[in-house]
Amino acid sequence: DNGGNVIFDGAGLSGTPSPLGLIRYESDVVKTLGSKPDILVIEFAVNDGGECTNQRAFEALVRNALIANPNTAVIALYAAATYNNTQIQMKRVADFYEIPQISIMDVYNLAKGKNLFKQTDFFTDSVHPTKDGHSLMADALINLFREVDAQPLSEMFAIPESWYKQKPFANFKRILGDDENVKITKGSFSSVDGNTQSIKKTNKGNFPQNWHHASGEEVFKMEINCKNLLFVYKVQGSWLTQKFGKAEVYVDGVKVATYDGGAAGGWNNCETRLIIDEE
Repeated sequence: DNGGNVIFDGAGLSGTPSPLGLIRYESDVVKTLGSKPDILVIEFAVNDGGECTNQRAFEALVRNALIANPNTAVIALYAAATYNNTQIQMKRVADFYEIPQISIMDVYNLAKGKNLFKQTDFFTDSVHPTKDGHSLMADALINLFREVDAQPLSEMFAIPESWYKQKPFANFKRILGDDENVKITKGSFSSVDGNTQSIKKTNKGNFPQNWHHASGEEVFKMEINCKNLLFVYKVQGSWLTQKFGKAEVYVDGVKVATYDGGAAGGWNNCETRLIIDEE
């Protein structure tokens, strides 16, 4: 139907790792499409260096998508960078679930080694591709579709009962303030920030539901029973004169971290931190 039956949902968010992808998946992919995707391409290889879950969020994305719809074709795409990426760590997870993988880093290194193009032909800087670089990535993806389409249909893959990573992110859920199992006292964080990091497909703030400090010294309090808790906060744009302050985070009365929403170099970007991580 000349592509009329194809819906493309570009749900990437600049400079973010797989834990934030896990947080956003249901709202920004499944809900946007109105159904489970037929093809899901997951790419966080250049942003996952040092991410807080040690690839457990990446595994949860893969596993949850396969469980929700075994017919979803999940593909791991590893983008290239002039520095290293995390494809080695991700490959172990992807191999465990036997999903297809595309390494743009390997393609780039091979072609560059054969003097087929220079670094500046592929990159605009240390990581972002040129138009030709993006075309090469698209060609690699289409090539995978063609190769798979030419093969005979294989048996349905059985999802492993166990997880590859320990302390898995099972039954993960995003908390938006209306969960009956979570009690939230906003305190002085009763305002809403209307200027959060935006997503390309909408050019609108991607986190319209948030807690923003207004005035006063009352604490924000959340009562929840969980084994893992991911916390997302914004680092304000460095061009703004009025800066956010620092927030101290306590778990069960014990201070676990201090996060600076006005740190130098911020660009309204999201930072994701793991503040509870138990068995």
